[in-house]
Amino acid sequence: VLLLLPACSTIDEDPDKVDCYTGTYLRFEYTKNMHASDLFDQVDKVELYIYDKSGNFVTVRQLSHSDLNGNNTYSLSWLPQGDYTAVIWGTPQGTSPVNYFKNYECLLSEMRYGITCEDGNGLMTQRPGHLYFGSIEIPNTTKKNEKVVSLTKNSNDIKVVIEHKTTRGGGLLSDLDVRITSHNGSYNFENNPADYDVRTMTY
Repeated sequence: VLLLLPACSTIDEDPDKVDCYTGTYLRFEYTKNMHASDLFDQVDKVELYIYDKSGNFVTVRQLSHSDLNGNNTYSLSWLPQGDYTAVIWGTPQGTSPVNYFKNYECLLSEMRYGITCEDGNGLMTQRPGHLYFGSIEIPNTTKKNEKVVSLTKNSNDIKVVIEHKTTRGGGLLSDLDVRITSHNGSYNFENNPADYDVRTMTY
């Protein structure tokens, strides 16, 4: 007797095989870097925010590498049929010295994600951690389709170079108080500074 089984059967199903997916699935990557290679392993966790076609919040999923299948993929088969927008924020490996505020149980246009300052007045005394961002439109979740989420990195790095060993008045560099002030720290669903939540950040 010859028994033929489909590529993905209930007897021997491998969830890491993309062929086993039904409906839409996401594949995460971080290739927008100077090495021009996929460095997604630098990302520790991703937060997946789902909004419907009207911009209403649906759900959020917090994903670690153990939640992803082969090739850093994640199935959306649990979502009801429909059109969605996914917004993804990721944090790097290691513990960040700062906390992040998140406003997402709202309309997509009002979503924001940003840095929480230690003193509440915008003064940053510690280096903010990197943030990874991605977003993608997801039409017709019941149709099998791979949607690649290519992350970009908000490095939050600031470099100050002082060329002279002493100030013009002869003072020591230790007497200098160098500060950079800008209106940032809060991002919208497109990774742009959120105009409706302008924060003055002093580094």
